[in-house]
Amino acid sequence: MNDDIIFEIKCREYLVKRLGVLRRDIEKTVAKEMAKRESRVEELCEYKDFDQAQEAYAYGDISFEEYDAIRVALETGADFAESKTPKSAALEILIDFMERQKREIRDFEWELKTPEERERIEKSNAEFRASRRSN
Repeated sequence: MNDDIIFEIKCREYLVKRLGVLRRDIEKTVAKEMAKRESRVEELCEYKDFDQAQEAYAYGDISFEEYDAIRVALETGADFAESKTPKSAALEILIDFMERQKREIRDFEWELKTPEERERIEKSNAEFRASRRSN
């Protein structure tokens, strides 16, 4: 039985390690994608933020209709730049899967411990939590 558990741990550790490479690649791709989206929004808007547009309106450089159109463009542009893409959603799924595998590794490692080790660890954790509550 212990051999099966050790085998499961090793499989999951290898999987998490290999998926870490994929995760870093996807993170780079998502970062580039988000930067490209943000730069596209900036290209479309003459004004970088609400304050600049409001200042231009206050000085009479633009009409209220133009100011309102710029405000709407900035709001929707920000929503567009921050919205999920298939790649960012895939990254979230991958991260969630990796976290579940790490949790299973910890569970398997717990199963390998003797009852005495488990009791000692639980007692130590309880003492730690009690000391944190009293502070």
